[in-house]
Amino acid sequence: MDSNGNSPTEQHSPPDEPQAPRAYHSKRPHRKSRTGCRTCKTRKVKCDEGRPSCRNCTLRQTTCVYVTTRPAANSRSPAANSHSSPEPTTASRTSRKKSSSTQNGSPSSRDYSNGTPTATEEDPTSPPPIAASVEPHDTQFFNTGFDGEDMKLMWWYSTYGYLSFSTGPLGQPASVNRVLQIDIPQLAFQPQNRFLMDMVLSLSACHMATMQQDMSIQRAAAYRGRAFNSYKRAVMEMKPETRPAILAASLFLTAVETQAFREPNTPPLYIINWISIWRGIGDVFFRPVLNLAAASDFIPEELSQLIASIPKGHPEYPIKEYHELTLKFLGALHAELLNGLAPITQILITTWSTYLPQPTVNAMRQRQPYSLIILAHYLPFLRLVDSWWLEGITSHEIPGIIQTLGPDWANHPALDVPILSLQVTDKLQLAKLLLRDGTYDFPPLPTVVQRGGEVVGFSSLMSLKTLPQRPKTPSLGPGLLDPQAYPSGPQVGQ
Repeated sequence: MDSNGNSPTEQHSPPDEPQAPRAYHSKRPHRKSRTGCRTCKTRKVKCDEGRPSCRNCTLRQTTCVYVTTRPAANSRSPAANSHSSPEPTTASRTSRKKSSSTQNGSPSSRDYSNGTPTATEEDPTSPPPIAASVEPHDTQFFNTGFDGEDMKLMWWYSTYGYLSFSTGPLGQPASVNRVLQIDIPQLAFQPQNRFLMDMVLSLSACHMATMQQDMSIQRAAAYRGRAFNSYKRAVMEMKPETRPAILAASLFLTAVETQAFREPNTPPLYIINWISIWRGIGDVFFRPVLNLAAASDFIPEELSQLIASIPKGHPEYPIKEYHELTLKFLGALHAELLNGLAPITQILITTWSTYLPQPTVNAMRQRQPYSLIILAHYLPFLRLVDSWWLEGITSHEIPGIIQTLGPDWANHPALDVPILSLQVTDKLQLAKLLLRDGTYDFPPLPTVVQRGGEVVGFSSLMSLKTLPQRPKTPSLGPGLLDPQAYPSGPQVGQ
């Protein structure tokens, strides 16, 4: 056997000590090399795996090329795949080919990364094993349109976003959380429910943008547009198997659409579009039962006088009775606020627009002044709800209503509370303002209802059926209208 390892005996014997001319032993125990260079593998001789060039290639003065087959580069490793994409893989292969063509096998030009020698040349006719094992999965995955950004949004939803519909400081029953965190994502991953996946991703994008995470308003708007379009198609082509997903997407749509209130260039009175969405799905969600007879005693006095003064001949005079009914629903908010910010109170505030009679909603859509003033008195209540997706509605819509009403209504006493509410940032002070009661204080938290050791709900300390009768709320006095009486604090949303 010569120094180049060209002995015929060695060419037909299994890898062993390359320079020891010994007899062939078929069952001699030895450690096979799976990481030798390409030249030694082709010649079927043992490679000493010397770097940057093995001994055989150095003696033969041939280019020594190593094939990357070590486990660290295996596609089945989560670390190797967690941030991979088809584009960087192709680019890195191209750069390696260029490097090998210019280096001409020079030992001094080998590539060392973090002190570990790596291959700088690969056979263009035979792709490396990593490409063969990764690319089919990457192609199949990315062709679905679900990329790394979508994965981040899905992670955000399963970690934080599913709590977006939690009511109150005590949260919500565990069974509800399971539906939101587990069941809905399972529905979203079904092929026929792609519209629900779009809605989930849009919800997370809006949530991240609102929380000033790594999500621009423009990208969140793009997700919202895609979600709305796919949801609209799903409703038009509704099938029995997609109805549960449409129901879930409808709930998420109420939160996704509020992103418009936090975006620039959104026109005034966008709240009417949001009300229309709620009214379209209100019947399929739980809403508190209201005692309107008891609630009528809590209607703000200035609003009662305002609606009673609608003159004959005004476009809203024929629907005056519907406005009076709407005032009772508004009185229910004031009455339930006496219970504090119990979950039932926050649900009532959020779903309030679903109770309204259609003629009053039509008047709001037509920019009729009396209906808009009623709406302005509802908007401050949204700042009492602990929900990120309600932020920005009040601060966007009350100025929009005042602008729409014009200078004739700008200084009307019926708008004092809505205007002053924009200056209050403390929830307790805001509740005092809305109740017209400077001595009010929040009651203790609501009691927890358990069944079988699991929290299944919460109950208010009081209900509209047991509210004590009391005189109608007094008109606003100078103390309640003094902005200095309401210290600022971080507890209330916008």
